[in-house]
Order: sequence, then C-alpha cells, then structure tokens
Amino acid sequence: MLCGLGIGWTRQKFCRADFIEGSPDPSRPLKGSVAVVVSGAAVAYAAAMGTEEVRLNDPMPALVPRYEDLGFTLASPKGQTPYCWWKIT
Repeated sequence: MLCGLGIGWTRQKFCRADFIEGSPDPSRPLKGSVAVVVSGAAVAYAAAMGTEEVRLNDPMPALVPRYEDLGFTLASPKGQTPYCWWKIT
C-alpha cells in the first residue's frame, strides 16, 4: 500500500522536496505522518550527500506550523516561492 510520496532533487548546497502527498485512504497506516517521514528522509539524505540544508518548497500554509514544530524555518524571499528550510549541522 502506498501511504505517501515525496518528490524532490538535490543541488550542491541543498536538497529540496517539491511534493509531499499522503494517500487519501483514511485507513492508511501512516495517516498524519507522511510529512514527518518525508522530511526526515530528506534531512538524512541531505546529510549523507554533504549538502548544507533541506528545503520543503512551497509548503501549504496550514502545514507550516507542523514543519516548524519539526525544526524547519519558513523563508519567504521577495518575488520567489516560499519554502521551509533546515540547516544541516
């Protein structure tokens, strides 16, 4: 059963997730946890690749507080798409 999906790409300085989606099936086992799993996987992958940060591109406004609870910070650069970022240490 596909519970969720994350799609993104990696650059030299950051790893970016462009799409995070959970299954609409209300009985899926990871209901409410897909964002945590995908963002955690992106952080682990970025650290392994030696990139400086992870970005969750164009987050849904309703999910920004959840990402902030996970340690991400919202960035809203003028004239650009907003994103949540996490600095890899």
